[in-house]
Amino acid sequence: MIQAIIVIFTFKVKRQIPSVSTILNETMSPCTMARIGIWRERMISEYGQEEFDKHSENMKRTGRLLHSYIHRKLLRKDVVLSSEIYLAYLSVRSFLSNIQNVQRLETVVTHPALKYKGVVDCIGVYRNEVCVIDWKKSDKQRSTLDATYDAALRLSANIGAVNASHMFPFVVTKGLLVIAYSNGDPAHIHEVKDKLLQEKWTSWLERLKKFYEEQNSRSKDGTVPDSY
Repeated sequence: MIQAIIVIFTFKVKRQIPSVSTILNETMSPCTMARIGIWRERMISEYGQEEFDKHSENMKRTGRLLHSYIHRKLLRKDVVLSSEIYLAYLSVRSFLSNIQNVQRLETVVTHPALKYKGVVDCIGVYRNEVCVIDWKKSDKQRSTLDATYDAALRLSANIGAVNASHMFPFVVTKGLLVIAYSNGDPAHIHEVKDKLLQEKWTSWLERLKKFYEEQNSRSKDGTVPDSY
């Protein structure tokens, strides 16, 4: 369980509440930025800028398709499985069969005290525990949590927002990051709970603090955009 942590923010939040994605993107570590930059340069060198852009857009589009199909399956709705995501769905099919009592799908959650919002892919019961579940589609094997970059921080942020909200009559103590593979390989299921969840939550708070400090600094200089 995420322990109660009292954080006093003196930040002036006058604009739209920022998303978890925005906060993580704007506070990314130099090491992570370098890793992503090296990968991007290698891909562009191998395939060219145009093909790289097409591939990136296709990954986003098929990722949205997979999310939509998974959600419809969990709601037990009839829907045609696109050939574009057939193998990715096979990758997670056995995992999906173990989810019971789906509470929420694709839900926006806002932390009322810490002033951020996120989108929770799924809240459901998995092996007798209520979990926040995030789906990710990947061409590359991501057998370790480190290989998913900031995904665990995103998960912990969403769990924190769920637990701080009055929308839910339960407390979530575990997150699941499910990596579906484009080639149909069995999905990797990364659990984020107990000490690891606490560590990720603490790291998330540090990123959140850094984000608002930078926003306030820009605001004083008159350089903060109207929205973010």
